[in-house]
Amino acid sequence: MANPAQRRAVDALVCEALDHLDGGRLAAAEQCISAASVHAADAAQVRFARAQLYAAQGREGLAAKELAAACAKDPCHADAHYAMGCLHEAAGDHHATVSCFLTVLRLDAAADRRDNIGTLADRARIEHIATRVLDGLPDRFSRPLASIPIQLLARPSEDLVREGFDPRALGLFEGAQAGDAIGFEGVRTTPSRIVLFYGNLLATSDDASLADEVEVTLLHEIGHFFGLDEDGVAALGLA
Repeated sequence: MANPAQRRAVDALVCEALDHLDGGRLAAAEQCISAASVHAADAAQVRFARAQLYAAQGREGLAAKELAAACAKDPCHADAHYAMGCLHEAAGDHHATVSCFLTVLRLDAAADRRDNIGTLADRARIEHIATRVLDGLPDRFSRPLASIPIQLLARPSEDLVREGFDPRALGLFEGAQAGDAIGFEGVRTTPSRIVLFYGNLLATSDDASLADEVEVTLLHEIGHFFGLDEDGVAALGLA
């Protein structure tokens, strides 16, 4: 790109294309990508948008080629590495998935530090929202949850990601579910916990949507504790 004005125009076209893709408007997205390609066909962000279009069209091979080119052009393009990891995951290639996801974890953590995401005030706000959600649960749910810690962590650990866990997951439930067998001396054989990944929540939400995202995520993980699927969570009044 020859000048800052062209860069801004290309960035705007790419953002518009991704918005169209989110809304399922593939033809409109393709028009934006074609317009951006006139000025910067090889730019990482344009290749990333083109890959997303190909993926939406079911052309995974072309999507993978564009993502590889985007990552080579800009090794710090975390979204391209993440999309590549998701393609590898869909193809069942665990080793390649983990390699991409570890790169995403590193890049996202660096972005947190650069953008000052996850301040004490940020975490206090998420904790306040989570407390409000828990206080609003019916007794039949809040009582079993009383002994289950709700933890705030920035992002998933490297060990989790090495197992194939999504580095951009918003939450996690792990351990014994409600009603599972109790082990020796009345202690659960597997400690349970619910985790909210505040770095991911903050990176994917704006001020207006953060409360809803925290609530949905927390209820989702509570549903896992009770062994519920998505329909079960809604049917029992947790969402």
